[in-house]
Amino acid sequence: MLRAIGRMHMVLGKLSDGIARSRRIRSSTRKIAGGGDGFHTSTTWRVDPPASQSERPDTYRALISHLGAATGRDRLLGMHCLPCGGIEMSLLASGRSRRRRAFSASDHDAMSAFVGASTNTVILCTRDLSKADAGMSHLGRLAAWYEQGAMVIRAGRETPAGHGRPRRSAIQFHNRRLGEQLPPPLFVGSCNPGVTGRHARPIVAINDPIIDWQILHPPSLARRPLAIMATYNEADIVAESVQDLLEQGCEVAVMDNWSTDRTWDILRDLVLRRGPDVSIERFPDRVRPAFGEWRAILARKAELARAHPGRWILHVDADEFRRAPFPGLTLAEGLAIASGAGATRVGFTLTNFRPIRGPQRHIRSVRSRLRHFEFGDRPGHYLQSKAWLQGFERVDLETSGGHRADFPGARDFGYKFLLQHYPIRSPAHGARKVLRDRQTRWSPHELNVLGWHHHYDHHTESSDFLWDADDLHAFDRHFWREHGLAVLTGLTGRHEVSRGA
Repeated sequence: MLRAIGRMHMVLGKLSDGIARSRRIRSSTRKIAGGGDGFHTSTTWRVDPPASQSERPDTYRALISHLGAATGRDRLLGMHCLPCGGIEMSLLASGRSRRRRAFSASDHDAMSAFVGASTNTVILCTRDLSKADAGMSHLGRLAAWYEQGAMVIRAGRETPAGHGRPRRSAIQFHNRRLGEQLPPPLFVGSCNPGVTGRHARPIVAINDPIIDWQILHPPSLARRPLAIMATYNEADIVAESVQDLLEQGCEVAVMDNWSTDRTWDILRDLVLRRGPDVSIERFPDRVRPAFGEWRAILARKAELARAHPGRWILHVDADEFRRAPFPGLTLAEGLAIASGAGATRVGFTLTNFRPIRGPQRHIRSVRSRLRHFEFGDRPGHYLQSKAWLQGFERVDLETSGGHRADFPGARDFGYKFLLQHYPIRSPAHGARKVLRDRQTRWSPHELNVLGWHHHYDHHTESSDFLWDADDLHAFDRHFWREHGLAVLTGLTGRHEVSRGA
């Protein structure tokens, strides 16, 4: 027992020292990989004391329930969260077999009782620590709980400008007062309606010591992740998507399903320029098929993956771009973080980017041209477990239609990655893809028996394949501050727009 306690103190000491070093090394402006868009850990929001009824703890019901279940934590300590009934109900409803315990503490004596916070604990603090009466004792307790392995969530209401007081974020104030005791938050920004309802928009900061430790001491992968891509008539985007995967630290294997445009020629040129980083094949390998068969494509992907045990595999399409949700890390580095946390499978939060009505931007890069998106709204959009650590056995992609890699003992990472999807890139592309290519491409069995490939059926010859910008979110420098929590959790709060993906 004494030896175990000694080892625990040694680990906590290293964690504390590493956090202090990270505070000096990493600046307060943290860049998220992807598109040149970033966010500041010190935002311009101010948070008022959560004294009103609108800030009762069940405001965060979905967030606490999701993060607790996703990261394997089953104990809640609410700091200045009375009553805790709403949170307790959400934890009990999370689907876990064992009972989850919820606690609350609003004063010094009550909090002193909960010194045993550990890696199974979520600390929810809605107390305004910028108040003088909060004292350093509360800040010190947050830091102490964090060093014991607890996830710390600090939250408060967003206050709009023009209320007669200077705009200052209470979370920013917390970060300054905590000083060397906590690293910059894993996330800081707005809660989305999927967490808090349509009107409330609290500001949330999340510190997770397990992930912070991985970031401070990044694990290395024995081999770069392998992205296995299927293509069919993607000449306008395939070079951009392959190049992006290479820049994100991956190797790429492409199987082309006998495209009728310039896709195959572009792929051959990529092989000449990038050598062993890119491999290509025709599928099927000998003759153009009468129909495309998605099940056969998925089976071939699973067979290719099986040849790479111990390696991270990504099941990707040519119209997708993927990002790790951690500051300054590539996709490959993010997968290494997931490995270090003990995960063998990673999920993604889907964003569909749309061409909009109005003047069109004549830019070759698809990602630079299309800057408006919506979150997925179909059941399949929420099931996006498409990266996995390959074992010796073949994974099952076919049963889920490619939405999830199934294999025994899969351990899902607690945080989702970002999937940027560009299914329709212009009116001309939409008409060609939906009204011509897809009409005769897919096998009758998959269409009529399996019921696949029908998500564009609502489009007709009169469809203009354009969206109203007012119905979409802008992808700008505020993306991670405004939508980062939705990406991390998958709690998107999808607004009511019913269009196909």
